[in-house]
Amino acid sequence: MQQSYSHLSFLDRLLSWFGMHPPLPRVEHRTRSPPKARLAPVGPARTPRADPLLPTTQKALDSDALQFALTNRLTALLTHVDLQNDRLTLEQLRDSVFSKAIDLPRFSAVAEELLRLDIDSPESGDRVAELVSRDQELTARVMQVAGSAAFGRTPPRSLAQAVSRLGFESIRGFAIGLSMHGVVYRVPGYDRETAKLREAAIESAMQVSAVARAVGRPADAGLAFLGGLFQDVGQVLILRNLSMVRARTRGGAASALLVKRLLADLHTPLGAFYALHRELPPPVVAAAWGHHDPPTAPADYAWLAWIVWACAEVSAVVGDGTAYEQARKALAARWPAEAPAFDKVVMTLRELAGPA
Repeated sequence: MQQSYSHLSFLDRLLSWFGMHPPLPRVEHRTRSPPKARLAPVGPARTPRADPLLPTTQKALDSDALQFALTNRLTALLTHVDLQNDRLTLEQLRDSVFSKAIDLPRFSAVAEELLRLDIDSPESGDRVAELVSRDQELTARVMQVAGSAAFGRTPPRSLAQAVSRLGFESIRGFAIGLSMHGVVYRVPGYDRETAKLREAAIESAMQVSAVARAVGRPADAGLAFLGGLFQDVGQVLILRNLSMVRARTRGGAASALLVKRLLADLHTPLGAFYALHRELPPPVVAAAWGHHDPPTAPADYAWLAWIVWACAEVSAVVGDGTAYEQARKALAARWPAEAPAFDKVVMTLRELAGPA
C-alpha cells in the first residue's frame, strides 16, 4: 500500500523532497486557481482577459508591462463595484501597484544570494557552502539530509562535502522553500486560505519535480520544484496586500466576491511580476505566467509551463476515470511536439496518485 503523507507539514514535505525521498502522492481536495468561467461577475461587464502590452504568444515577459496590466485591471474593476470597502480596497491596491509600493516579500538573505550566484564559476562550490553556513537552520537541514539513507547514511565530514552531495539546485530550492514558509505565507486575517495555498504549493512542487525527472530532465528537478512552488504565488500576494490595505486604512474587509475575482484575474500577472522582481530563474518566471496557458510562456522556457499546467489539470481529476480521460484528451490535443513527452508526463502523474 502506498504511504500517505497527508499528515506531514509543509516543512516535512519540503525536507522529504530535499532528501530525494519518493515523491508525495496527490492530496485530496487540492486548492486550485478557480476557473474564470465559474466565477460570478462583480458587475455587468468583465475585465477583458487579454492586456495589449502582455504577451499573447511566446514573447519575453516585461516587468513594466505586467505592472501596467495590473493597474489597468484594478482600474477596470473599480467601474463595477458599489460597496464602499471594495472601492477603497481597489483604489489602495491600484495606487500601490502604480507607485511600486505593493508588498512583494523578500526571501532570506541567503536564498537571495543563492539566486544571484553564478553556479558555473570555478569558486561556486565554496561560495554555496559559505552562504549556507550563514543560516543555522539551513545548515542543520543540509547536514541532516546529506547523512540520510538517500545519500548512503555516511555523515558528511564537512558542510562543503554535504553541499557537494546534495547539489546546488536542491539547496537553492530548499532555501527558497524555507523563506516561503516563514515569510510569504504568513498573512494576518487569511490564515485558513494561506494554509490551503501553502499545502497546494508544496504538493505541486513535488509533482512537477518528479515529472521533470521522469521525462529525462533530472538536472532541472530543482527548477521544476520552484516552478510548482510559485505556480499560484500570486494568490498569496493578493491576500497579503488585501491584509496590508485593511491594516493601513483600518477599514472593513473586502467582500468575498471581490476577493474571489481578484484571485482569479490578478494572480497570474502578479505572480509573474513577483518572480521577475525577485530575480527567479527564467523558467520559473515562465511557469508563473503560463501555468494556465502554456503557449503564452516565452518559448525557450515553456517546457516548465507545460509540465506545471499538466500537473494541475490531471491531478485534479486523476481519481475520476471519465473526467481523467477527458482531461487527458484535452491535454493531448494541445500538447506541442517540442514539450516534454506527453505520455511520460501523464503516466508519472497516475503513478504519483496511486490506486484510484
